[in-house]
Amino acid sequence: MHIRQQLRNAIGNALVTIPELNGRVYMSRVYPFSTETLPGVNVSFVSEIISEEDRANVPDGREIFRTCTFEIAVNLLGQDSDNEFDDLSALVEKAIYTGAEIRCLAKDWILSSTEIEVLPEAEDPVTIGRMQWDFLYANIDTNPEVAR
Repeated sequence: MHIRQQLRNAIGNALVTIPELNGRVYMSRVYPFSTETLPGVNVSFVSEIISEEDRANVPDGREIFRTCTFEIAVNLLGQDSDNEFDDLSALVEKAIYTGAEIRCLAKDWILSSTEIEVLPEAEDPVTIGRMQWDFLYANIDTNPEVAR
């Protein structure tokens, strides 16, 4: 399993421990919206960048440093969604920064951006708070399944 997938699973495992989410953590870009599934989150891969030095012509067996970006989208229902998002995002941040599985895979990680979008078309407004996280990890170029 590629390290990206291992990281996505580790993020999901950290988030599923948040009681307020009642286990509603989806490891895909698609979220099953209904009043029974909110609040909840989905975790998806956004992009990955390999450091400039690692792209130089170096022999096999080199250590590659990658920065992988994931989006954690917090999906909410109702009028007071800004406050609810702030409360849940604090819990998400704590879960991500203290995730034991994440520590085994990534060398460093940071919340890089947050944005909130309200979808007013629904009977009850739906709010999606998107948090982008950057994770630095390393591997030997011939083994993308084992983090170093």
